[in-house]
Amino acid sequence: MTVPFRPCAIRVERRAYADPSTTVSPVNAVNQRTRIIAGGIIAVLLFDLVASLAARALGFPYATTAVGMYFIYLVTGFLAGRAAATSRAKEGAIAAALAGFADASAGWAMEWIIGVGRPPSGTLTPTEWIITAAIAVLFAAGIGFLGGAVGARSNPHVAR
Repeated sequence: MTVPFRPCAIRVERRAYADPSTTVSPVNAVNQRTRIIAGGIIAVLLFDLVASLAARALGFPYATTAVGMYFIYLVTGFLAGRAAATSRAKEGAIAAALAGFADASAGWAMEWIIGVGRPPSGTLTPTEWIITAAIAVLFAAGIGFLGGAVGARSNPHVAR
């Protein structure tokens, strides 16, 4: 005696899969992180260029544009923290620190060429640059850490 095939009698095992729109493969995560860091660096350098030219043309102190740079660090950290799967505040700090290093190196070089980024003495020793760059990178990392922490809290797709 054979048992007839009845599709309705077969129990289908259901698995809970994550929504594909909310999961990020490791390759996509690296690409997204790279895009966020590159975007932060480009934003920093463009801001440096525009702010330097404006300060020179309009005659206001270049130091007053620092608030805009801090905002870029915060947004870079926020986006990196929002995109990261783990250690989100740390990812925000790393992304902003890299943007800060671009500011302390290439950004400062642009400012120096334009004429607004020179120290009062007119010269800069390698030791002075290293100390200044380290402080700038640490400050950017601190702002990025805060942005990453806020970004982590604002991502509805990542478990807290």
